[in-house]
Amino acid sequence: MGKSINIRAYNVGLGDCILVSIPFKRRPLREGKQRHLLFDFGSTRGKSNKYMAKVCEDILEVTEGDRIAVVLTHGHLDHYKGLYTYFDVLDDDVETFWTTKFLRNAETRRRGLRGGPVFEALDSVAGKLKDRLERGEVEEDAEELARERAESDEMLNELCTKMGKRTHYLERGTRIVKPFLLGTGAKINVLSPESDGRPYEKILQRISGEDAEEGETEEERERRIGGGKLRKRLKERFENRDEVPLRQLLLAEREYDNATSVVIGIEWEGKHLLFAGDAQDASWEIMYNEGVVKPVDFLKVSHHASHNGTPTKAPEIWKTLLGDKRPTFLVSTYKCPDWKIPNPQLLKELKAHGDLVTTQGVKGNPGYIDLTIDPA
Repeated sequence: MGKSINIRAYNVGLGDCILVSIPFKRRPLREGKQRHLLFDFGSTRGKSNKYMAKVCEDILEVTEGDRIAVVLTHGHLDHYKGLYTYFDVLDDDVETFWTTKFLRNAETRRRGLRGGPVFEALDSVAGKLKDRLERGEVEEDAEELARERAESDEMLNELCTKMGKRTHYLERGTRIVKPFLLGTGAKINVLSPESDGRPYEKILQRISGEDAEEGETEEERERRIGGGKLRKRLKERFENRDEVPLRQLLLAEREYDNATSVVIGIEWEGKHLLFAGDAQDASWEIMYNEGVVKPVDFLKVSHHASHNGTPTKAPEIWKTLLGDKRPTFLVSTYKCPDWKIPNPQLLKELKAHGDLVTTQGVKGNPGYIDLTIDPA
């Protein structure tokens, strides 16, 4: 058995697929050689189904029958479409399935995990997308987003149903993840999302129709108007599609999904690894205020290196994340001008403070990068 953690990051075009293999300190009986965490497995641009099948084959060659914990950071197709498509191939090797408590599926709604008037209104609007698409009632600039949203809901429901009792919905501090790495010496912690979704709602406030006064921040506006009134106004606007353009609504919801991504930290042999999903500025601010941001040796850069996925513009958070280290920054990305990723200024900043590694343009069938994390 190796004495290092191996991180294999696949080039999946626009998407994420990262396999983390952690060795046991001593080989336990009937437990295999290593524990494996598969952070997402999806793509929406740049790679064919045939190529993604090769990625799936490679995952199983690496894991060699050892058990896998699948981490679906959030419910966007670029993070789970491969997992959905090749579920039957991976099924026997998946021991547990972890995802955000804010996942958009029937189970989280039934259990009230996404509860509250804002979510109810969002889900009400989205639930009618399929019918609106069939009737040709969706504006042209929103059609692609609407089709993906409608398709995504059905796929998430099916995927979680197939995973069954292996599915666990995570929030900060969830302990059910901890036993999976017993025997490796590694500690795993869920750092985000929060249990309460209200702190993330400010992402949606810009479409509330309640304008801020000159020089007023979003927080000051909420205090002036009152959080309850603001949420009521959001709900009213969501339910009246004439007030909020559908594209604007769907983009705001996607940003909310990103902000409530699962963020996981792994501590091992004096090293700290952080897998940030598609966390946004709001996520980092909340994690920082909760005291869970600490210096990292490895960071999976959030949201394909977008402008608002890494807290470089928040000096105190960025300073805390770096400490006195020069981390390895892993960017899983695909050049995508319409989404403005990867962000050149962010890449420049990352290079200035650590070692930058990217999956963009990596060749192979499948193409991947292997990173080794040695003990401190």
